[in-house]
Amino acid sequence: MPGKKKTTLKEIAEYAHLSMSTVSGVVNNLHGFSEETRKKVWDAVHVLNYVPNTQAKRLRCGNDSGRRLRSGLLMRIKYYGTQYPWKKRFDADLSQKFEETAARYGYFMTNYHYVREEGFRCPVLLNELIDGVVIKSPHPEVIHIVRNKLPAVLLDISMPFETAGIPSVNADMKQGFLDAFRDLKASGHIRIAQLDARPVQPSFNKEKLNYDALRGAADYCGLEIPESADLRLEWNDSCSLREQIVIAALRIQDALRKEIVSAVATTNFHFAAILLEELEKLGVRCPEDVEIVAGSHLMENPLPQIATVRNDWDKLIEMSLELLIRQIDGRALPGDQFFIASHYHKRS
Repeated sequence: MPGKKKTTLKEIAEYAHLSMSTVSGVVNNLHGFSEETRKKVWDAVHVLNYVPNTQAKRLRCGNDSGRRLRSGLLMRIKYYGTQYPWKKRFDADLSQKFEETAARYGYFMTNYHYVREEGFRCPVLLNELIDGVVIKSPHPEVIHIVRNKLPAVLLDISMPFETAGIPSVNADMKQGFLDAFRDLKASGHIRIAQLDARPVQPSFNKEKLNYDALRGAADYCGLEIPESADLRLEWNDSCSLREQIVIAALRIQDALRKEIVSAVATTNFHFAAILLEELEKLGVRCPEDVEIVAGSHLMENPLPQIATVRNDWDKLIEMSLELLIRQIDGRALPGDQFFIASHYHKRS
């Protein structure tokens, strides 16, 4: 069966209503083009799924072996999104860990950050200057652009392999919450409140996995989450996240006063940080009046009053790069979805 006809630069030019020379210049990352022109070209490239003719490039360079030349470069694609105060330090530490781990495999790691899902473009990827990519992006558009073009691994992005088509590595929060709740139970806690957001999608995703991990650990350890203390946050524009947590703090204060609960658990450290601030405004002390346990993707805890269930980033990075290099080397993978147990850290 003949292969699918490849998209040409001429078709890109016709789609974008631009000249061939302009399209060629933008695709080859030449300077002198406006941002509007570049966006038109890259939008057309992704809509038409254009792939460069690397065979022709090799022939022009005197290399007709037909084999993809390795650059020794790996890339981490990261979606910035909302930046919390502690995320900048965390991302710098994470980049350093990636660089150190990649160096042990004989590769150099570079980072590509973006802030808008629409119009995602990265010339070095399209021109095959990167050997493999670790994707930390929840956007299907980005995953679609990279998929089947070069080896890739999803990191800390829970998406079924059937949907992404890319192997993934994720943290499993259950072990960390089991250890945390055993500690709470040993300290005399019986009933706890839960503060979490409803997952944006009801399907398989990281928020749902973490929520189920917390619930499962609480059930296993014999901790009760009363219905009145099951506090759900909604992702919407009508009421800000902080406003919702202010209301939740008042409900927790009332539940503490009535001895309905004595601790709070959440899968999201940012929620816990805002809650701690709002409880302190109400005169509720932590940990004297209430214990707080939070899931956290950070390497360190900027708020020592809170106990955390943290990702094991050393193992997450090691696994993601091992899977990526296996693909680069043409070796079979042992599976398509991998989970690394989290760790419980008591409050300071």
